[in-house]
Amino acid sequence: MESSLFVRRNRRKNLIVGSSDDALLLERANRAADDSPGDEALRTGRLVVLCDVCCETRWPQYGQNLQQLGCRSALALPLDLGEGADGVLSLFAPYAGLFDDEVVSEAQDYARRAATVLRAAARIDDAEQLAQDLRSAMEGRAVISLACGIIVGKKGCGQAEAFEMLRNSSNVRNLKVHVIAAEVVAGAGEAPLQPFER
Repeated sequence: MESSLFVRRNRRKNLIVGSSDDALLLERANRAADDSPGDEALRTGRLVVLCDVCCETRWPQYGQNLQQLGCRSALALPLDLGEGADGVLSLFAPYAGLFDDEVVSEAQDYARRAATVLRAAARIDDAEQLAQDLRSAMEGRAVISLACGIIVGKKGCGQAEAFEMLRNSSNVRNLKVHVIAAEVVAGAGEAPLQPFER
């Protein structure tokens, strides 16, 4: 049996992993089909069993893809990954009829445990992303403050007016304020600040 995992999260790239190269091919077949058990599991939040691709009519393209890859049956288990994320654990077997009640029950238990781990990993990833965003914002803020100080010194204006000059230049040049500020800081010892003239 092969297994694959498909995870999608808001503002993140979709994740596809598999127990082997064959499992990755099977999951890519899942993603390439117009509709598949994995799509249905994601859509409905319920597990989906494909007992035998030779007899199944619900997902014709998907069934053909699986047959070409030597797979006869599949099980798709939705994963509750919390707000802004979901996923599906797919199991693939080379013969029909494997996914009876006992196997499905074991697979559901495994999927619940996997979802718990994935939720924790997503929270850690979100926290790391937030820390990185805050670091970037703080660095950008420091550069903006320094640039405002340079403009105040060169132009003899107030802090608010210096920031307004940065913001106007940002709008005119279609660049972020911190990028304009970095240019001001980098060119602090050079000629007058032309982009800020009114």
